[in-house]
Amino acid sequence: MTLSVRRYLPLLATFGVFLVIFCAGGLKYDGFFSLRVLMNLFTDNAFLGLCAVGMTFVIISGGIDLSVGAVVS
Repeated sequence: MTLSVRRYLPLLATFGVFLVIFCAGGLKYDGFFSLRVLMNLFTDNAFLGLCAVGMTFVIISGGIDLSVGAVVS
């Protein structure tokens, strides 16, 4: 693999897992393949993304408190 592909491998793997799970849900439940469901997945879980960004800054800065409750508060 080239350096640029190796750099984005975690992001591509995350996107691939999301697609597999989204397709599995679409095959199991009627009406799952809609833009509304996709947007609700991102909207309802936006706090997890914010928490992940906050925890990344804690790890980078060398902080020792990695509890989710402390980061959210």
